[in-house]
Amino acid sequence: MNIKNMIIEQLRCIGADGLCGEECGCGIDDLMPCGDPHERECVAACKVGNEYRPFYEPKEEMEELHPMRISALQIRAHDIARSKGWWDEERTFLEICALIHSEVSEAVEWWRNCEHDGDIVEGKPEGTAVELADVIIRVLDYAGKRGWNMERIIDAKMRYNETREHKHGGKRA
Repeated sequence: MNIKNMIIEQLRCIGADGLCGEECGCGIDDLMPCGDPHERECVAACKVGNEYRPFYEPKEEMEELHPMRISALQIRAHDIARSKGWWDEERTFLEICALIHSEVSEAVEWWRNCEHDGDIVEGKPEGTAVELADVIIRVLDYAGKRGWNMERIIDAKMRYNETREHKHGGKRA
């Protein structure tokens, strides 16, 4: 399997229509007519009308055609973390778990202060719901680093959970 076929397989896996860069876009069926997508800093894209836009671009018309998918959020979370320097040095699994735990602790503190919903305070989203979003973002970032397909993993786990007994056979918590 060559690089182009690997890229096509990954794009299909996440439900993207092709790639796009600053000045161009291409579909899966005619992928990379310009050559190397890394030279142009291409990202996964969805086709909207006659153009290709970043897969995770939060535009209303994109959401109508392609609802935000877990795989798109995973790519976006990891791209943002890399661009902000959070992967300049390798981090251990235990460090990642501690960071996830810190977000859970922040959610608990917001809950204790009766600030349950997410709200914008001086331009920054805050509240219990926002800290829980941070938990998800950190998990998806790490999954992106590892190359895990969380959309498939979550789907498989939820399908399994549907087969389990009520309260998993009588567990209290």
